[in-house]
Amino acid sequence: MSEVELHSPPVIPPKIHINRHTSRHIIFGPVTLGGLALPVFYTYQGINKIHLFLGHLRLEDQVGVLLQVVLSQFQLIAGSGHFILNRPQTRYKWMDWGWLSSV
Repeated sequence: MSEVELHSPPVIPPKIHINRHTSRHIIFGPVTLGGLALPVFYTYQGINKIHLFLGHLRLEDQVGVLLQVVLSQFQLIAGSGHFILNRPQTRYKWMDWGWLSSV
C-alpha cells in the first residue's frame, strides 16, 4: 500500500462503525487476506476529478473552454514541446500548478 493509503485520516472508519485505531492494512486490504477491501477514497476522489475534467473538455461548455485556455497557458509557460500533463510535475519546478496539480 502507498503512503497515502496507510496515512489516510481516521474519519471514515468511525462513520461506518469501525474502530479508528484498526490497522489500515485491515481496512483497505483485500478480502482474500482478511481485509475489508474498502475503496481508497483518495484514489476514488482523484478518478472522479479526472472524469469531471475530461467531461468538461469533451463537452466544450464554458468550463471546458476555460480549462482549455488554462492548459494552453500552462503549456506556453512550461516552454516544452511535450504535453505538460504527460510529464511529472518535478520537471517543471518553476511553475505554480495550483488546482492542476491534483489532476
